[in-house]
Amino acid sequence: ALKADGRTLSSGMQRTRLRSFLVVSEIAFALVLLMCAGLLIRTVIQLQKVDPGFDYTHALKMDLGLPSLRYSTDAKRVEFYQVLTKRVQSLPGVVNAGVVTPLPLSLGFDSTSVEIEHQPAQPGHEPMADRYIMTPGYLQALGIRIERGRELTDQDVGNAPLVMLVSESFAARFWPNQDPIGKRVKLPWNPGREDEPWRTVVGVVGDVKHYGPDKPGAPALYLPHAQYAVSFMTLVARTSGDPASMIGTVRKTVQGLDADQVPTDAAIMEDVLVNSIQTRRFPMFLLGGFAALALVLAAVGIYGVLSYVVAQRTHEIGIRMALGARTSNVLKLIVGNALWLVALGILLGGVG
Repeated sequence: ALKADGRTLSSGMQRTRLRSFLVVSEIAFALVLLMCAGLLIRTVIQLQKVDPGFDYTHALKMDLGLPSLRYSTDAKRVEFYQVLTKRVQSLPGVVNAGVVTPLPLSLGFDSTSVEIEHQPAQPGHEPMADRYIMTPGYLQALGIRIERGRELTDQDVGNAPLVMLVSESFAARFWPNQDPIGKRVKLPWNPGREDEPWRTVVGVVGDVKHYGPDKPGAPALYLPHAQYAVSFMTLVARTSGDPASMIGTVRKTVQGLDADQVPTDAAIMEDVLVNSIQTRRFPMFLLGGFAALALVLAAVGIYGVLSYVVAQRTHEIGIRMALGARTSNVLKLIVGNALWLVALGILLGGVG
């Protein structure tokens, strides 16, 4: 009887080879997907621990834009933002306030060519740097460190000597092993003009990861808004408590200064940081979902193969039990086949 069942089982097992191959493939792919999802999860966790170069806790931001008809001169734009930052900073619960463009980790960026004194460059191959325009108080509002020299102040106005701050990477690139304080830089809005003014470096600030926590800080320079008055800026305020609870109060302060102003994209800086790594979070969830689906398919496949094998060998199992086989022996016989499939799938998946 066992020999007869063996011949039946042999022909049946030939039909399960394709099923077994599919199960092994499912396990291997599931393991690869799980590994990828795990690596992406670890990457996202590590990115959240990276120092972006500023303190994003207890800080809020909102975007502002001044209409050119009402604020047609530099003086009007400078006055609006100076008054606004003073009013916001005087609010109960606000520690520091300032405006900047562009905001770190935002989608916007502003790069410019630079001309370094005593470092001539080939036309068309001028070095580049990120440009930030800010008011006094912005660095404190975001907790950006002053590494050397001084920060920009209210005395850095349009008729004062032109000054700027540079980042650590800017100083290291253009003046390695030198003191950058007192060095001069020209921003050639019109390349080739000799009358473009030189700006003197008065301070060095820490690098800011503007393009994301996984990107290094780029060479950057900071200009005082009073010497380069633009209309579209981002207001940043540091609070002593929950910044989200202060958004409404800050918005009313803006509209109290100009009723036609409608601040946009108000948010806390922690959300800005989270949004900057969304491009990593989406594939993490996507791969995690595929890995879970692959695990389910692999489990269903193993169950199907085992069910088929048991159905084919039911008579044989009955005879073995009648002849004194223990339950553990039968389980070892059947489950052993599944374990071999799992082991082979894990081996191939590990290599993959």
